[in-house]
Amino acid sequence: MSKKEFDKYNSIPSASICATFADMLNSAAPLGVEPPVESVISDMVKSGFNRSEKLLIFHPSFLGESVLKSFPKEEIALSTACKSYLPLLSSYPPSPFFNLLSFYSGQILSDKKDKDKEYNFLFQKEKVLIIGEKCEFLEIAQQRKFATVHLCSSEHEIIPYAVKAIKENSADVIIILSNEFASSVKLSDLKSKKTALALDYTVKSFFLLKDAIEVYWDKYNVSYAFLPTCGCHNTFFGGRCGKMCPEDMNIPLYMGYKKSSLL
Repeated sequence: MSKKEFDKYNSIPSASICATFADMLNSAAPLGVEPPVESVISDMVKSGFNRSEKLLIFHPSFLGESVLKSFPKEEIALSTACKSYLPLLSSYPPSPFFNLLSFYSGQILSDKKDKDKEYNFLFQKEKVLIIGEKCEFLEIAQQRKFATVHLCSSEHEIIPYAVKAIKENSADVIIILSNEFASSVKLSDLKSKKTALALDYTVKSFFLLKDAIEVYWDKYNVSYAFLPTCGCHNTFFGGRCGKMCPEDMNIPLYMGYKKSSLL
């Protein structure tokens, strides 16, 4: 690949998030993983604490860098709410499933055969809850028992259940998978009104979770992330993922930090 081609893509692999989250939680990452992103750790420390006691991660699908740049209002809102921004390079093939495996195993995936490997997942010793609709990644989480999984029957059950889990202090790490934006994009143009409404719902969902953290996790040092599982490109019928192009391969990460009220 020429330098001109390479410059289209971000340089930090999605697999680096595994060791980054491990460092933030002061827990051990799996052996042999991609190194952590020091700037994210540094931003957490600048926020007033050396360790996150709680971590919330919100994973919408199909929401690559290029999509957010087309919606400056939402991009500004996320940048204002979160102190760190990090452009990530998707695993290949770029898909929600492969990136979720990368995020939590720390391994760079480059082949469909990688889905059958035995991974040492980051959160095996943490109290973890994953919330979302049925999907292949949640099936693996259940099979390998690296998290408690709550399956929702519809997208609109996910955020209320996540807020309830925060209120009840059900876990130290809560991971939320959202397909609202992906479902809309698959059926419409990336710049359609339907897409704009779905993005508005997605960003507002993240802010509802952030508000719940402020209230119910007030006494903890908390880090929270807005981390899409993939990007997407325009097609004749709507948006799709899975193509090695900048729209699919470049993923934004927004990180925010909330200091304990006890400090």
